[in-house]
Amino acid sequence: MADDDIGLAAGGSAATAYAEAVTVYLACALEKTTDYSSTVCSWISGGQTMRNTFGRQAIPMVWDYAEPNTFGEASGAFSGGVEWIVRVINHSLETPGHAELASATNHPLPDDSANVLFTDPPYYDAVPYAHLSDFFYVWLRRVLINSHPELFRESTVAKEAEIVVDRPHYLSSSKKDIKFYEQELTKAFAESRRILNPAGIGAVVFASKTTSSWEAILQALSLIHISEPTRPY
Repeated sequence: MADDDIGLAAGGSAATAYAEAVTVYLACALEKTTDYSSTVCSWISGGQTMRNTFGRQAIPMVWDYAEPNTFGEASGAFSGGVEWIVRVINHSLETPGHAELASATNHPLPDDSANVLFTDPPYYDAVPYAHLSDFFYVWLRRVLINSHPELFRESTVAKEAEIVVDRPHYLSSSKKDIKFYEQELTKAFAESRRILNPAGIGAVVFASKTTSSWEAILQALSLIHISEPTRPY
C-alpha cells in the first residue's frame, strides 16, 4: 500500500491513515479487555462467566474478584474484544459518520443545521461521568495520543465544565450545585435549539427518582423558548 504520510485527522487514506485506523480499532478492543481485568470484576456463578467492571454506572464493592485469561478464548480475553469490534465494523460502517469533541454549551454546528437532535443529558448527581471515564481514558491516551493528540491533551478527563451536581464531600472542593447545573444545562439546551432546524425533531432522554432533578431539567428547558410543550415520559 502506498503511503502519503497523511494521518486520519488530516483526511489521509493511504498507509499512515490505515495504520492509525487499525490502531483505533485495537484500542477499542483493549478497552473491552480492560473492563474485564480489574479487581472489581466478579464471577457470575449461574452463567459460569465473568462480570465486567462496569455492570452499571459505578465502581462496585466486591468481596472477591475473578480474573480472566487475557490470551484465552473465554470472557475477558483480548480476542473477544477484537471479535466485538469486527461485528460493529461489519454492521455499521456502510454509512459514513463523523465524531467530534466539542462543548454542549458552545456547539460548532451553524444555526438551523440539524434535522434531528437527540440528547441524553447528565443525570443530576447520580453519575460522576468524568471520574468514571478516567478508567478507560488513561489507557486510550497511551495508545492514541500520537495519532489523535487533539483528543488526549489532558492527562485525565477534563472535569471543570462537566454539567453535574457534585455531592458535598470532604475530599472534594467542587462548587457544582443545583444553580450551576441549571445554568449550564440551560446554555446547552439553548445551543441545541440554535442548531436545530425549526422543522426538525428534538428528543431529550432523562430519568431520575428525585423531584429536584426533574425541576432542574424542566426549568432549563422552559428557558429556551421551544415552540411545542415539553412532554416528560
